[in-house]
Amino acid sequence: MIKTTTNNLLRTALKLLFGIIAFGNLLYSNVSVTAGTGGTNISADKSSNATSPAWTPLGNIVIAEGNSADFSTSGTLILTAPAGWQFNTGASVTATVTGGAGGQNVTVTNIALASSAITLTLSINRTNKTDILTIAGIEVQSTDGANIPGTGSILRT
Repeated sequence: MIKTTTNNLLRTALKLLFGIIAFGNLLYSNVSVTAGTGGTNISADKSSNATSPAWTPLGNIVIAEGNSADFSTSGTLILTAPAGWQFNTGASVTATVTGGAGGQNVTVTNIALASSAITLTLSINRTNKTDILTIAGIEVQSTDGANIPGTGSILRT
C-alpha cells in the first residue's frame, strides 16, 4: 500500500535523464544526447504497488554523432533503469537510425527488454556518415510508491 501524501504526488521531482558517462568503443566524446522528456513529477499512484498502477511514457532519446567515427565498433548499448524504477517489458521500444548522406552506417539488429535494462545490439559497417540513433517507446514505473527516489538517470552501463 502506498503511504498517503499531500495530493499523492511524488515528494520530489524525478528526473529521468539519459546520462552518458562513457560509451566505451561504441561512442566517443563528440556525440550529443537529447534526453527523453516526461520523467518528472510522476505520481506515486502509478507505482507498481499502487491500487491502479500505470506506466509513464518517456519522450525519445536521441544520440547523434558529431564526428562520423563516433559510432565505430559493433556491439551492445545497454540502458539501465535508475534504482527504484523499472522499464515496461511489454512496451514497444523501437530504435531507428537516420542521417548520413546516402544512407547510414549503423543498423540496430536487436532490442531486448528487461525490467532493469534495455539492450540494443548495433551493427556498424563503416564510419563515413554521421548517424543519429533515436530510441522511442520507453515506459517507466516506480517500484514502490512509498519509497520513490527523488532523482535518477537512465545510464549506459
